[in-house]
Amino acid sequence: MNEGIHVLRPMDGGWRDSRRPGIRQQPMLSPESGAAQNLVLVEYEEGAAVEMHETHVPETIFVISGQLVLDLPGGPVGLGPQEAVYFEPGTSHGMHVEAGPCRCLLVFSPH
Repeated sequence: MNEGIHVLRPMDGGWRDSRRPGIRQQPMLSPESGAAQNLVLVEYEEGAAVEMHETHVPETIFVISGQLVLDLPGGPVGLGPQEAVYFEPGTSHGMHVEAGPCRCLLVFSPH
């Protein structure tokens, strides 16, 4: 492999259940694979939710399919396929899926 180039394939371990019900994750890239960021496929079932929390590192969520509702301090914002959101460090947010499923790509730097 060429130094500095990472071909992205699912990491060993396959899909993993999140600590939150109805959410599964497939890590694609992480510091454990030698990268400087995390790239994770995330699948949400209908009714799945992530509680309001503060982001400590830059984070981007790209919706591949389905509809994701962002729970933001200013009110909910819906995202559909090919739409994304970028959170700066210190930003509070949560999210949920009203009608599932929803698949997203999550990109963030390690802590």
